[in-house]
Amino acid sequence: MTGPGRPIATLMYQRGPRRLLEDMSQASIALAPRHLVVSDPRSGQVVELPAGSCLVLKFRPRGHATTHWRIEDRPGHLVPLGSGRFEFQFLVFGTGPTPAPLRLVRSCDDCCESSDVRDVTVIAS
Repeated sequence: MTGPGRPIATLMYQRGPRRLLEDMSQASIALAPRHLVVSDPRSGQVVELPAGSCLVLKFRPRGHATTHWRIEDRPGHLVPLGSGRFEFQFLVFGTGPTPAPLRLVRSCDDCCESSDVRDVTVIAS
């Protein structure tokens, strides 16, 4: 790997461009954040992943085209990165001593009733 204070040009001369690219690709792989995709999580499901990871929750569209999922309750250790009608992305930080569940509700645009509720507990290790 590269040493502190050593310019890239010096490393290219000493190790060659191919070795430098190998070192750089290994370093970027080690630093890449982890992503976990959970499709159609069931209510009561517990998801455990390392702090600093990205969690993606995906739901299959069902029934009417006017349904969508929304976040009703979100614990503080989950930071939303993006959302859509059937997908949510979160950055996961460390949990407290008693993790609170993430509550997701499926609703219909035409009516005010919720048709499905999912409580998912996310624990950062």
